[in-house]
Amino acid sequence: EMDYTNDIIPPGFFRTNIKHNLKDTGFIWGILGGAQATCGAYMFGIEASVDWPRYDSAHAFAFTDSQGAQGWNGLARYEQGNNIALSMRAGYRVFDWLMGYVRVGGETSKDKLHTQFSGNEFYPFGISMEGSRRSLRFLGGVGIEIPFPFLSSLVARAEYNFHSKGKNLGVHGAIADNFNIDPSFIAETRQKMHSGIGAIVWN
Repeated sequence: EMDYTNDIIPPGFFRTNIKHNLKDTGFIWGILGGAQATCGAYMFGIEASVDWPRYDSAHAFAFTDSQGAQGWNGLARYEQGNNIALSMRAGYRVFDWLMGYVRVGGETSKDKLHTQFSGNEFYPFGISMEGSRRSLRFLGGVGIEIPFPFLSSLVARAEYNFHSKGKNLGVHGAIADNFNIDPSFIAETRQKMHSGIGAIVWN
């Protein structure tokens, strides 16, 4: 949201709301550990993991205020911090060489939002804003586990996970200028994530 907050301009007259879907893709590296028990073909376990995301691209965009009086350039970057997760796992061994499983749990990370806004054409001012907060998210997934030939304690996993949206992460700020404009900015985002995981695990 953007508005001009100088006393000369009626509040809300230029208020502008824009919405962008920003999409990042990239790699995540991590480690996991836990314990599990088996009962016949069934498996139950608990696992903890730490991940280091490697995606935080800056996304440029542009917009004009609601009255078409001033154009703006924007830049937004969402940075997810190291992710810590705790989850339960339950599986069923379909064949000796294949087990399917589901995962349910939660995760947390300290995330950051970076934004920049600058006027174009005749307006020479700009502003940079940054905010951070710890986010809690639901984690759910499905996967398969296949033992290596002649070494059944070493297994390969392929897994899909859905990570729910966390709480809003927002920043706000204003430019005090001598143009009788004094723009104010509020930016908020909520991240959701889908991940595909490949892992080698020693049971």
